Amino acid sequence: MKQSVMRKEDSVDSLIYMMSRLDEMASKPDVLLVIISNDNTLLKRLKEPTMSKFRPVPIYFRDYNANELKAILMDRVEKAFIPGSVDEAAISLLAALIKREGRDLRWAFRVLLQAARGKRKGEKVTEADIWRARESVDKDVLKETLNNLNQHQLMFLWAIALLRSREVPAMSGYVYQIYKALCDENDILPYTMRHLTHYIGVKLETLGLITAKESYYRNSRGRALEFNTTEDPTTCLLY
Repeated sequence: MKQSVMRKEDSVDSLIYMMSRLDEMASKPDVLLVIISNDNTLLKRLKEPTMSKFRPVPIYFRDYNANELKAILMDRVEKAFIPGSVDEAAISLLAALIKREGRDLRWAFRVLLQAARGKRKGEKVTEADIWRARESVDKDVLKETLNNLNQHQLMFLWAIALLRSREVPAMSGYVYQIYKALCDENDILPYTMRHLTHYIGVKLETLGLITAKESYYRNSRGRALEFNTTEDPTTCLLY
């Protein structure tokens, strides 16, 4: 028997479809819709019914290059730190990490603050301090993100992590079975598989905790979603 194909509804397409028709809902013809996104494939995800009403004029803003990022960081350091307390090489490293790892300036400011903690007067923030602070901040960010998940999001993530920690493909059917078992153990009414994959899964993807792709079940011609954790799965199980 063939497995049914699990296709995710694109919540972004649905949202833009609804928002592009605000003028009709409000009976006002002069509604201007401005959408800001860091996803340069956004327009390709929109379906024909959405594009029939939503006719955007794209304006692209390029990413900062490493020199521009360094200049911004230098400006903040000059305003927030004692002169000479941060090694310029440390700032260059931080700018390079933003570019290499796809980070943002908020993350960099947090790393810089963490790197400066515990420093005595006259001690400089060095590249070694940046590396140590980066690891600490990444752990803190992950912990904060996991602590803000609701019960269903957390159990869905745990189900994926349990399978991946055992090097078992986290196919949607297997994930759902473990998710239901976790709900039963904790006296929680489980969601349907459709709700779990279409909504909870999309939320965890948005948070950068998991990835999902269509894949094939072994020994079957049917397809399903295969999930993976972006972090080490054993790390996700610790919190």
